[in-house]
Amino acid sequence: MVIVAPDKGVASDSAGGPMTPRLAHTSLVPRIEFVAPDIGQPVSELTEIEVRFSTETPMELEPDAFTVLYGASKFDVTPRLSGLARVTRDGTSVGKATLRVAKLQLLLSETDSLGREAQRLVVFTVQ
Repeated sequence: MVIVAPDKGVASDSAGGPMTPRLAHTSLVPRIEFVAPDIGQPVSELTEIEVRFSTETPMELEPDAFTVLYGASKFDVTPRLSGLARVTRDGTSVGKATLRVAKLQLLLSETDSLGREAQRLVVFTVQ
């Protein structure tokens, strides 16, 4: 399954500009770790995606609150991802996601049981 439809990707690219995550100034907010792919180098169109969550106890993460926005236009790709993978309190993974060839910006958001939100901006190139 293609994560971002070609027309949405082109529209987002033409919107231009980087996405900016909100900054949290406390160590108690949830943490989002982008495990795979290795974004330090270009990735292939067909790739594994893995994201892990963590928070301080006794707070719990809310899997239904996880969102993924794509590109400068902040197109919500969460419904497409939920069709590929189950989100748990520990994170999510997609065995083989089809990504479009481009420089991608993904804004990941997660909220804990106290309503505190963490965001993580992930930027990488797909070849």
